Amino acid sequence: FGTMSENELLEICGSCEQSSTHPVAESIVSYCKDIKLDNPEKLTEIAGHGISAVLGGKNILCGNERLMKENNLTFPQADNIASTPVYIAVDGKVEGIIIVSDTVKNSSPSAIKQLKDMGLYTSMLTGDKPSNAEIIGNQLGIDYVKGGLLPDEKLKEINNIRKNKGAVMFTGDGINDAPVLAGADVGGAMHTGADLALEAADAVFMNSEPESVVKAKKIADTTLRISYENIIFALAIKAIVLILGMSGHPDMWLAVFADSGTAMLLILNSIRILNIKKYK
Repeated sequence: FGTMSENELLEICGSCEQSSTHPVAESIVSYCKDIKLDNPEKLTEIAGHGISAVLGGKNILCGNERLMKENNLTFPQADNIASTPVYIAVDGKVEGIIIVSDTVKNSSPSAIKQLKDMGLYTSMLTGDKPSNAEIIGNQLGIDYVKGGLLPDEKLKEINNIRKNKGAVMFTGDGINDAPVLAGADVGGAMHTGADLALEAADAVFMNSEPESVVKAKKIADTTLRISYENIIFALAIKAIVLILGMSGHPDMWLAVFADSGTAMLLILNSIRILNIKKYK
């Protein structure tokens, strides 16, 4: 709807988005792999909105509807409900729009099902359009879906979920997720995420597959169970030896077993955690 060609819009948007780790930005840059991209003279990533940059002496805005509205720019609405629109404005005029369709990873439905089978409450908090979020959430069978959220609004949602459901683990990878990763009881970031997200997270997943969260939960559950086993076993042995000593049956070897022997048994029991094959 502007005066620029498709290639010109892709070149401008790809040049601005190449420094971002947002999934939408990465999709656009990947699509522009055959186009020569330039480095902006100035660039600012605005959380929950998009990017403001100076490219070739021109003021560029690449982002969502919020960014356009805050800069008092008029733009047509995207027709595709199941998509994420990225508007491109040059020197105060919206020149075009790039539609990025959301796709679900093949492993996502299985990961969500496994989490729910563990008795966990699942939710999706995203800055994408609420209509997009509802469609993806319904496909995956997620319990609670909320779209159109800014970083501080995500944090409020996390606090509400914590009040109603208990401790919360949040997984994300964007700069917008950093406050929520820090505010959750456990924050997990994908290794391909923004540096700020990686620093705010308690754990970093070394791949971007949703089933990594399932695996981490299984390892955590096993670790907790073995910790309880070790505590109960150690206290039981100490109590038995103490009772035998008080009843007049002291024995040096019994004391050695209660101390060093028990420690060795607990270490051997803990080594079972290293058997990661069973978590796959």
